[in-house]
Amino acid sequence: MVGDECAWMDGDLFLKKYERYLTYLRPRVYVEMRTSSDVRLGFLSLFSHFALCLRDSTEPPRELKVLEMVISTKEEEESTMAKHYLDFGGTVEAVGSALFRDALTNSTGFASIWGIFESQLRALPACRNDEEFGFVSGMCGYERVRRGQCLSATGHFLDEYNF
Repeated sequence: MVGDECAWMDGDLFLKKYERYLTYLRPRVYVEMRTSSDVRLGFLSLFSHFALCLRDSTEPPRELKVLEMVISTKEEEESTMAKHYLDFGGTVEAVGSALFRDALTNSTGFASIWGIFESQLRALPACRNDEEFGFVSGMCGYERVRRGQCLSATGHFLDEYNF
């Protein structure tokens, strides 16, 4: 259960441990996580709802589908925790974007390869699979994640927000 893992954690330890997943949180929610265990547990609970959505549904994990999972889950405690996070202003999009970003950046073995060949890897153009991954995350309503550089049709680098 989600609560068992971090029930003993104080807010600062939680923020440090889950830092890579907190990028997309609204500032108010991020600050509240420091003091509210309900918001922290609700945030983690939403990850479980994403997993349920992926396992039990034939549809992509769009925001509405994940919210339906929160409402219809048989685990009342999990549902209540997720609702605490959402009621305080947390979003499904923040969790979904973090999951897609994490899946892209933590593919099997990539971290160790990146550490050894970082300069050479940065020089490589974007892979088609990376672009398709970004397309899928965008179609689900989350940030269009990508790895590497995006080039225009004329071969010029596009800045991060100019798709």
